[in-house]
Amino acid sequence: MDGVEPREVTDPVALRALAHPLRQRILRALAEKGPATATGLAEVLGENTGAT
Repeated sequence: MDGVEPREVTDPVALRALAHPLRQRILRALAEKGPATATGLAEVLGENTGAT
């Protein structure tokens, strides 16, 4: 995540959405590996495509 400025999230709805463990893993994978499809994320994260 080099070169990416952290953002402060203060909206309660956004905070709740970002608190979900799978969403955190998805965001981390996207930050580390770049753009991906739901199928690609599912493979990387060991989830099904419906979850991603």
